[in-house]
Amino acid sequence: MKFWKYCIFNGLACLLFGCSTDTLITSYPAKMAPNLTQIDQGQFQPSLSMLSLAVKSNDYELYAAELGRVQQLSLNYNASTNTFMPLMTKVERDELQAKIRGSYLLVNTASLLTNDNVIPYQLASYEVVFLYQYQALNFIATGDISNALVAARKANELQIYLAQDYQKQLYAAQQAAQKNQLNLNFINNQNAQLQNTLQAAASVKDSFANAMSYYLSALLFLATHDLNNASVALRQAVSIMPNNTYLQNLLLITLQNQGAPASVIHNYQQAFGIKRLPQVPQNKAWVAIMYEQNFVNARIPISIPVSVPGFNQAQLFSFPAYAQTPTNFTPLVVSANANNQARSLGATELMVNTNALAAKDLLQQYPIIFVREALRFLTKMSMVYAAQNKDKNNNSDNFAAALMQIYTIVSDRPDLRSWLTLPQNIQIAQYALTPGTYTFHLNNGSLDADVTQTLQAGRYYLIWVTQYGAQIKAVGFQL
Repeated sequence: MKFWKYCIFNGLACLLFGCSTDTLITSYPAKMAPNLTQIDQGQFQPSLSMLSLAVKSNDYELYAAELGRVQQLSLNYNASTNTFMPLMTKVERDELQAKIRGSYLLVNTASLLTNDNVIPYQLASYEVVFLYQYQALNFIATGDISNALVAARKANELQIYLAQDYQKQLYAAQQAAQKNQLNLNFINNQNAQLQNTLQAAASVKDSFANAMSYYLSALLFLATHDLNNASVALRQAVSIMPNNTYLQNLLLITLQNQGAPASVIHNYQQAFGIKRLPQVPQNKAWVAIMYEQNFVNARIPISIPVSVPGFNQAQLFSFPAYAQTPTNFTPLVVSANANNQARSLGATELMVNTNALAAKDLLQQYPIIFVREALRFLTKMSMVYAAQNKDKNNNSDNFAAALMQIYTIVSDRPDLRSWLTLPQNIQIAQYALTPGTYTFHLNNGSLDADVTQTLQAGRYYLIWVTQYGAQIKAVGFQL
């Protein structure tokens, strides 16, 4: 069989039968939509059944992340731990092998003939941090604080590694673009199709900077009386979310307990605009509220005209993007009842905007995505020309050339895969309370949840609230 006919045959086979993944025809958001709807209604089993089968596909990392998260939302923390553990092992193995994450520039024959969906999915930077953060929460839920600390530390360490790894990816993409005379300037031209993605990404500095990860590790350090590491983690969290007043207060209190120099404490106090230092609570219990709201936005397809060397007209390239995202977040109002006395404790404040992290990650990947798209386009066009010029009088060859042109258009599908059961945002609140038994009432304006927790002096507690669709749940744990 002639080479170009062989290529057409295999390309069509991949597209029609999904030779490496099942998202070549149906987009991942479309596949997951029924599962998210069922979870919104409190029905977990259909999603668990579907995802348990899907983890055997080449998109193992994505489906394993979704499965572990759904198990977690259904309060099956042991199952979630067992799902996340081998996934973490794979992520760490890839890290130790010093590969470019996601094999972004290792474009194999199948992906050159189809699209990015044929490349086995690897978790994005922000998703990797969430993976370890959620594993730490699994350990907290099962009372394994030592392993929770290990997972939380790893989440923090990964943020440094991922920052370095991204620079390697970007450099490789820039080198490939230069070699093939590809112009990456279109990304910064404020294209109307990219406006929503650019605006969403603008609110965060890096996609891998997750303040909740640092805050959670700080709580674990404080619970184990490790003030030095707690203050380091809180400084990192504050550097990401400098306006969060709960972070500000906890850092100032921790620095005082640590015996930090007065000049250091004063500098933070001035930076926060706090006139009076918060008093260090005595004989109190610490309660942290973590509120997860809704599910992160899914990607959408867009087409952008881009110039390609050798072609007079700009060519339309398909990219993943994000639609307009909400900028306002509904806080969770917290009140507590103890000894038949109720009082308002205040509302949560934003800690993580996952929509922004996802958009930032995608924006950072655009140079890499475009290089692959351009190389793929050039490969397909060379096949079309080969088919057209091989034998102009041969009807079968003419038919094959036409088929190749149609296939080139049909196979141009952007990769819309991402971890969709992550929360849209995470908010926190924290309170120092007198020991006793409390019933915490949590309200987001339309939904209510209650959780009862007995508090002991000097101990730390986490109340984990999840809201998705019409479902809101609250569970309490001692750290």
